[in-house]
Amino acid sequence: MFKQLEPKIYVRLTGQLGNQLFCYACGRILSLKLGWPLVLDKSPYSFDNMGRIFLLDQYNINADKISEKPIKPGRAIWPFREKIVRFREPKLSDLTDEQYKEGHSLTPLSNEVLDATFDCSVILTGFWQSEGYFKDYEELIKKELTPKLSIPQKTLDEVQKIVPERSVCLGFRRWHEFAKGKHSHHSLSEDYYTRAIELISQQIENPIFHILCTSEDKEWVEKNIPGSENFHWVTHYPRNEEAYINLWLMTHFKNFIIANSTYHWWGAWLSHQEDKKIISPKLGWTSMSPQIEGSIVI
Repeated sequence: MFKQLEPKIYVRLTGQLGNQLFCYACGRILSLKLGWPLVLDKSPYSFDNMGRIFLLDQYNINADKISEKPIKPGRAIWPFREKIVRFREPKLSDLTDEQYKEGHSLTPLSNEVLDATFDCSVILTGFWQSEGYFKDYEELIKKELTPKLSIPQKTLDEVQKIVPERSVCLGFRRWHEFAKGKHSHHSLSEDYYTRAIELISQQIENPIFHILCTSEDKEWVEKNIPGSENFHWVTHYPRNEEAYINLWLMTHFKNFIIANSTYHWWGAWLSHQEDKKIISPKLGWTSMSPQIEGSIVI
């Protein structure tokens, strides 16, 4: 006699913190719509050759299980019955020419995920980099993506320096680890930042810029961004397990100039400030960046 197992939503996690948050948010809302348990597959981090680690346990996530073993499509071993199918996110090539010109998300949205039409367990694989999958549940996602860990005092002190109407979070990401090879990423030029600073300076009187960048990027910023010596430099925390700290800091800003980075994207999206001003690049890692509704894209 077979024992029919309850269908589940499995999410195969990938990337660093920003990508993990996208994967979680998409899977979380799909599991909520279907009323099925959510299982996070963190097995890719057991053999990650770039030193990336599982970071979602730092947040108040709502997952029924976190699996260290890879979840594979197929059927469960007797006497259990559970059909599991793999579902990959749509590819960029699936976009129409019109959608591509309009600057839609990195990949087209999946109607199957949006409409929750699955009838058996499914493994979500991919990056799922669009707020379209969870925009209608914004407050829930923001509540769950609050860190459980303590915030260092120097970061708490930096929050006190933020002037909501004038402070601008200015993010840089140069992608040094992807500088060569087939996985090369697009690094934004000084022209993007010059245009973005000019644009936001027209909208905000006497803006105060707070630079968020890695120690590897600091030299490039000092060399290529005029006036950066007069900006406020946010404390950089180099370890992966410390990424939650400055992500939390970013949520206290109202104004943003973000890089083509999911980390910066989430900092702006998670901000609870009303009437946010967000400037983001159209160019992403290799093609287009995911966009936040209402942002100015240049």
